[in-house]
Amino acid sequence: MNRIAVFPYDDNFYPFLKYSPNMIGFEISKVFSIRGWGYVGEKIFDVLDTTSRNILVEDISEKMNVEEFDIFLLAEPEHYIDENYIVQIIDRMAQMNKIIWIFKRMSDELIAKINTICEHNNVKVQFFSREIEDEDFDGEEILYDISTPIITVAGMGEKTNKMELQINLAISLQKDKYKVVWVSSRNEAVLYNGQTFPAFMYADGVSEKKKILMYNHYLKWIEQSEKPDVILIGIPGGIMPDSKKQVGYFGITSYEILNAVNPDYFILSLYGNSLGKNYLDELRNVMKYKFNVEVDSFYVGNTEQDAYSLDKLTPIEYIHLGQLVVDKRVKEVDYAEIPVYTCSNVSQLYQSMIEKLGEYDDFQSL
Repeated sequence: MNRIAVFPYDDNFYPFLKYSPNMIGFEISKVFSIRGWGYVGEKIFDVLDTTSRNILVEDISEKMNVEEFDIFLLAEPEHYIDENYIVQIIDRMAQMNKIIWIFKRMSDELIAKINTICEHNNVKVQFFSREIEDEDFDGEEILYDISTPIITVAGMGEKTNKMELQINLAISLQKDKYKVVWVSSRNEAVLYNGQTFPAFMYADGVSEKKKILMYNHYLKWIEQSEKPDVILIGIPGGIMPDSKKQVGYFGITSYEILNAVNPDYFILSLYGNSLGKNYLDELRNVMKYKFNVEVDSFYVGNTEQDAYSLDKLTPIEYIHLGQLVVDKRVKEVDYAEIPVYTCSNVSQLYQSMIEKLGEYDDFQSL
């Protein structure tokens, strides 16, 4: 069993810890953060309401027992972290002779520095960011039909629990013996046999048109080479700007992916802000007329946005909600048009999805 130390821990890595018992061949043994972020001293598995074991979040700057982990995992944090500090941490781990896994997106300059450090210390380093390969685009400016059923999870924005939902669906499909290829919205999905999000989708030198074609051709290559029963797709970011001062990525990645594929089951993950029938109706119309997608179900996360922060240039502030609050809000809406699920009844979402996909001949249990 390979033991993994995770840094830097914040809410962004929460879903991967929650489902860490489902990792095969790996165990998260240490969790490190930066003291100023407010996580140091927390017992993570107390927060997750499990009695199996506790992991104490430790300060990365303090002395550590080098015998307690084999692999150092640099995650993609929610918080900003200075590149020079990253270099210092990687140098420290390399001197401790640890295998280094890089899941964080970073500049070519930083990658070169890390490679130099690892070569100097003769340690292995792996960057989990999929580069452009020949099979991603064959030069034909056409969109291929993909007969394999496609499940797609998108969100109104960040922090809508869409990663947690993706992991849950992927694990459930695997347990039911379906051969699933999961193209995640996060690189850390490889810990659960998922695929990293294709790096070309973030490349500045690739046109939007070509990104759409390449993503479509990439999924066609997956279908032909892997022959899965189902393809699970996670879309990074949100479907639209939050406000004129909080524009995010304008929903561009959602637009690209939903032009490249036609989902057979589409889930839109929402914030836990006060919901209403008119609001949900409008979201369905947005997805239909802007993205040409029918929403099959809504999924409401346990975070709401602070409305006042949406009109500021400072980062958006979020409020964590108790599950009882989320469930109560969804129940009060009583939306009859399509199902609205939460973490409490995600198993019902899964069954509804399986029933719809069961209509496809290509969706077969192994």
